Amino acid sequence: MQRPGTVPQATYPPFIHCVSDRCFLTGSMRMKIKTSRRGDYCILSVKERVAADTEIDDMIATVKKCVEEGAVNVAVCFTHDSYLSTRSISALVQCNTLVDRRGGTLAIVKPNQEILDTLDTTGLVNLIRVLASQEDIPG
Repeated sequence: MQRPGTVPQATYPPFIHCVSDRCFLTGSMRMKIKTSRRGDYCILSVKERVAADTEIDDMIATVKKCVEEGAVNVAVCFTHDSYLSTRSISALVQCNTLVDRRGGTLAIVKPNQEILDTLDTTGLVNLIRVLASQEDIPG
């Protein structure tokens, strides 16, 4: 019970606590993402290689924040040496659902051949728009 005249203590989500760039609970690397806007697109520029040990939930949270802040469409730019693991494929499906619920489109900008092959093999190429460059993002 709170004493009169005191400020309540903040409570934080009990799930994953991350220290530095590595997540304490999972051992995964946190994603470094820079966001920018272009027209009705929120652009996520992933600054490090996405691999199996990447904490991909950071991308989902960033897309959710972009959508909550009014972005209709989201474009993701991965590094040239990134690849899609099962976890990152699942995250892209979740991101697509978040954007699609708002009537928008999820796009991947200038994916490498491995990412293109994965999108094709999984059928995600039918859900996620592929853009050749950032200049192709409608402004």
